[in-house]
Amino acid sequence: MTLEHLPGLLTALATLITAIGTLRNHTSIKSVKAEVSHNHGSSMKDAISRIEKRQTGLRASTRAMRKELSSLGHQIGEIKSAANVTHQDHAARLRALESK
Repeated sequence: MTLEHLPGLLTALATLITAIGTLRNHTSIKSVKAEVSHNHGSSMKDAISRIEKRQTGLRASTRAMRKELSSLGHQIGEIKSAANVTHQDHAARLRALESK
């Protein structure tokens, strides 16, 4: 090998290194693409879809519970009002009995 072959050899070596780097990037890209695409269960995309579906269900459950809690609050208010009226009635009757 002579000095005349050195530039060609360096070019070939640089091309080989670039090709290896490109192949590595391609492999990394394929790996990332596999995670962000649906594959029927094990990809990150599928996991995120499952989480989002569960969150939607949880939101609906939370809304229903909030509505029920509000209804229970109103019922408790009505019970307290009725108890207060009954208490006032009993107090008035006791005062009437004590004054006799």
